[in-house]
Amino acid sequence: MTDAALVFEGAVPDGPGTHVLLIGVSAYDHLLGGTDEKPHLANDMGQLASPAKSARALAEWFLTEFENADTPLQSLSLLISDPSPTPFSFPGNLSEPKVPPTATIGSVTAAIDGWLGRSAKSPDNMVVFFFAGHGVSSSDPLLFLQDFGARSFDKYATSVNLEDFLGGMRTMVPGKQLFLIDACRTTEKTSVELAGEHRGVGLVSAVDPTGTGRKLALQSVHHASTEFAVAYGATDGVSLFTEALLRALRGGGAQPHLQWHVGTSGLEQALGAYVSRAAQKHSVIQVPERSRGQFFKISKPAKVDVPLHISLDLAEAWGHLDNMEARCATGISASLTHDPANPIEEWSCVVPLREHMVAAAFKQGAAYNHAAEVVMVAPPETVYTLTIQAGAVP
Repeated sequence: MTDAALVFEGAVPDGPGTHVLLIGVSAYDHLLGGTDEKPHLANDMGQLASPAKSARALAEWFLTEFENADTPLQSLSLLISDPSPTPFSFPGNLSEPKVPPTATIGSVTAAIDGWLGRSAKSPDNMVVFFFAGHGVSSSDPLLFLQDFGARSFDKYATSVNLEDFLGGMRTMVPGKQLFLIDACRTTEKTSVELAGEHRGVGLVSAVDPTGTGRKLALQSVHHASTEFAVAYGATDGVSLFTEALLRALRGGGAQPHLQWHVGTSGLEQALGAYVSRAAQKHSVIQVPERSRGQFFKISKPAKVDVPLHISLDLAEAWGHLDNMEARCATGISASLTHDPANPIEEWSCVVPLREHMVAAAFKQGAAYNHAAEVVMVAPPETVYTLTIQAGAVP
């Protein structure tokens, strides 16, 4: 049977590899603003902007930047629920772009079957599952698909029970399993009524591995927020979690003892740093959380890029700054020309992993000396305060 969600299949599909399934749900049929709105079932939930964009952005990263010599990319499946469906394409693709199937319970179930069918050929395989959309923590953690609320008498019939899904997956053949859950984990208004209730679909039935000689899979599960907390998105871009995830995969989560591969522990550390910083910038609170935290390598970035955040020990000196640079042996990695119309209290840039000379130059006649200090930049981020001395720039 043809897998409608499959957008990429590697040259050696039966060899050890990585199999990816990405789901982004921005459009909900029965929530507020949907095509068949059911306000009495919606609990004030409506349409979302960032999940579809987030799934597409992550798909492009896997197809153009993912690198793992032990488990190269062998397949990628994509399901997108978007108010304006568009074909998916990525740089260098040779096949005809197609509109990904929507993320209803039927299409997701079919995609799971195809994904597991491909990845179950070897315990050396790695699988990646990403979900972006509405989610809640009630009696069980639930992920809502596009047709959530289709059944008036059991609106959860078209939602995924995450714990059941993870439990079933742990008994499956692929030995390394990465789950990336970009959804709120808040409690629904009706959660008191659901206490002790079991809701949602597990998608995968657990099997007894006894006598098979097979070990239970290693799982690392990364949530966008802590339990009972909100995860935030953007109206014109990817979510805070996906933005942080992409930065972590591009080097911020690299670990030196893994020859600078991004591992699950490095990913956790980078997500914690990046999401919290982005949330603070937007004046919200969001702290990612990891569960089932087992360790394995994910990908090796082509280069390790690391966020560098520079502040001045004399905050008032920012108003007299002319420019700032971060230089390494290969030249200028990043630079800032001060704009008085946009005052800042910290300069943030992304530079390669290595020592940098950070230099600040002040305007002529300013009461501060030029400053330059060596900073070792390393993942997940480097935060440094530059020491400024009073003086006079000639």
